[in-house]
Amino acid sequence: MSSSGISFNLNAGGATTGTGIGQGIDINSVVSQLLTAARAPEQVWIAQQSDLANQAAALVTVNSNLSNFASAVNALKDPLGALTAKAVVSSNSGILTASAQTTATPANHVVVVNNLATTSSAYTDAVPTGSTLNPGTLTLQVGNGQATSITVGTGRNTLDSLATYINTQNLGVSASVINDASGSRLALVSNTSGLPGNLTLASRGAAGTASYSGVGDGTISTLDGGPASVAESITITATDATHFGVTGSTSGPLGTATAGVPFSSNKIAFTITAGTTDFVAGDAFTVPTTPPPLTFHQIAGANASLKVDGIPINSSSNTVTGVIPGVTLNLLSDTSQAEVNLSVAPDSTQATQAVNDFVSSYNRLIGSINAQFSVGANGSSSPPLESNSSLRLLQSSVLTGITYSITGNDNFVTLASLGINLANDGTLSVDSAKLNDAITQHSSDFQNFFQSVDPTNLGFAQTLSTSLTSLTDPTQGILNVELSQNTAIDKALASQINDFDDRLAITQQNLITKFSQVNAALEQLPLIQNQIASELGALPK
Repeated sequence: MSSSGISFNLNAGGATTGTGIGQGIDINSVVSQLLTAARAPEQVWIAQQSDLANQAAALVTVNSNLSNFASAVNALKDPLGALTAKAVVSSNSGILTASAQTTATPANHVVVVNNLATTSSAYTDAVPTGSTLNPGTLTLQVGNGQATSITVGTGRNTLDSLATYINTQNLGVSASVINDASGSRLALVSNTSGLPGNLTLASRGAAGTASYSGVGDGTISTLDGGPASVAESITITATDATHFGVTGSTSGPLGTATAGVPFSSNKIAFTITAGTTDFVAGDAFTVPTTPPPLTFHQIAGANASLKVDGIPINSSSNTVTGVIPGVTLNLLSDTSQAEVNLSVAPDSTQATQAVNDFVSSYNRLIGSINAQFSVGANGSSSPPLESNSSLRLLQSSVLTGITYSITGNDNFVTLASLGINLANDGTLSVDSAKLNDAITQHSSDFQNFFQSVDPTNLGFAQTLSTSLTSLTDPTQGILNVELSQNTAIDKALASQINDFDDRLAITQQNLITKFSQVNAALEQLPLIQNQIASELGALPK
């Protein structure tokens, strides 16, 4: 290793004061100077890493713009996307609005809304807020569904706890408690509109534990109050071995029960089972009853009624589908029952937006490519990808795709024929009036240009999308390959720099050791000189 140009600085490193020999050298300074010269190759590698980082950043920007452009092209290619979207215009949006799928046929329709669908609901008489309800059962049925029995009792004996329970059982209704000056009411609203959601509710009182006197050993079971139960004592007296008279202390005679046959009245329900010893006349069961916990007032739901092009339609919902193929009607009002005109047509707003998104994403892409080939007049600041051949190839591929044309199609054969014009710098601009005319007045030709189903003459979007799929492939895409190579080179340089630094660290330690030895020798010279002088002075003159 050459030491040419190295300053040993004999005045700076010694442990004693003074100048010249004996004062040592600045070891760290000498070693630093030597290592600085040795690091020259590493500075080249670091500069290369910086260039790679700049190139990678530029590649990422262009690649991101390329992916966004591919997405915009795919939106134009989508057969269920913006170019085939349909819009529905209502002449009275206060009565009726509508939406259309891409399959809807452009046409005009007349709709009259006779009445809206309504939702069934129910509410109870007011009870004191926070009061405890009488025990009993509620029976709830939605439409033709299965009836559900709800027990009112411990844990479910207030309106709040009852509403909470109903809402957790997925019974097809929403329950809430409404409070006002009169007290509290339980309100139920069906989750299904129209006749299919009609609510049927019943409330029954409770029957307490029966007491018995007599010689028969039969039993009474399935005790329940009726919908008109009151607080009373009901006596069930045997008239013979199998028949019983049923009488309420307040209600009076309620009918005759037969052993083995369920008995049900508006006051009480039960079943008597005979035992091994027959009942005899006079044997009696006594049962206390309580009133039903709640009294309901029910409001029926109704189906919507309307006419579409004179045809009467009935719907359980105010959202009507299937009447006009591909169109959903949203009924909002029936106050005027006036005719509403609906116009189904291609959605020019969505189509225009899709084209403008395509042009914008293309211009961002081509602008980011052009920026890499723009060099200052003095050539002092070259872009990172100025000489990148892959970027040149990408630019050529994209420009080739943009200049695509088809034959026939009523002269709508290029982007320019639709009002999308290519400038000298490779960017696109939109003639809004010309584009709108193509979309609204020549919708089938407009769509066919982008989405032709002719296998020998594929549409613009389909053709360009195929090319972009190859260019944006995650592993084989032209810029993704460049980025992978960039990463590999950067990784190799980083490894090379790390290895070089490790070697320099060893060299640094060796140099420190050697120059420490030199320094120690230099610091000993004055002692050696003094010793020699002393010995010379002792010689005979």
